[in-house]
Amino acid sequence: MFDRDKYNSFLKTKNFGKNLKVFDSLQSTNNYALEHNCPVFSVITASRQTAGRGRSGRKWADFEGQNLYFTLILPKIETNRILPLNILAGIAMCDILRNYFKCYLKWPNDIVYAGKKIAGILIDTKFNGNKLAKIVLGIGVNVNAADVGKIIPTASSIKDETGKDAEPEKIMAYFMNTFEDYFSRFINDEINIEKLWYDYSAHLNLPVSIHIDNKKTGVLEKGIDSNGALIVVEKSGKVTKIYSGDIGYDFCR
Repeated sequence: MFDRDKYNSFLKTKNFGKNLKVFDSLQSTNNYALEHNCPVFSVITASRQTAGRGRSGRKWADFEGQNLYFTLILPKIETNRILPLNILAGIAMCDILRNYFKCYLKWPNDIVYAGKKIAGILIDTKFNGNKLAKIVLGIGVNVNAADVGKIIPTASSIKDETGKDAEPEKIMAYFMNTFEDYFSRFINDEINIEKLWYDYSAHLNLPVSIHIDNKKTGVLEKGIDSNGALIVVEKSGKVTKIYSGDIGYDFCR
């Protein structure tokens, strides 16, 4: 069970994560956040998710209370800033997980170590007509699950990689501390995600495969722009920006 007191002992924010809701089990922390009236900057965490999901509705595997699942309620922002904010959240979590190993970001929302997924980011929105009503940031981290690779060959956990248990409460609190600062700078246009990407991309200047609409294209990753779009160079030499799609890869930093 998530230890509220331990979490609060690590939390140093002004607003982020102060209002905490803890559950033994939820279908999805993002779904709960979207369906209930929670104040902005509240965080919802559950020891288990029975219907957790990633991008494009993919199911997030649950490991019986061994991992960290949480959702942060964010203030409404312009919709064209959602993708760069998603990437910034990944950078913030990467900062925390680098206390355990040198991980990187797989565009746009996976955190990987040695090519294996350790954590995932998912921003969900709710609209009233054409008006944005709510925005929530969900994060799942494989913390203390053991032998993750036997179930999901492309994934791993902190425990599998370090041989030691980690504290989910510490990871979540440290994320809140870091992301509150990043978010403030982001809203005030004081942060440059294009430059940050050079230190966090798993595939910078490496060949990747972009999968869009069941089509696979081999390209070279060259960075991101200020809107979070992935900048790639096609085999013809043409420079293209990708706003959605999945990355497959053979090489990883």
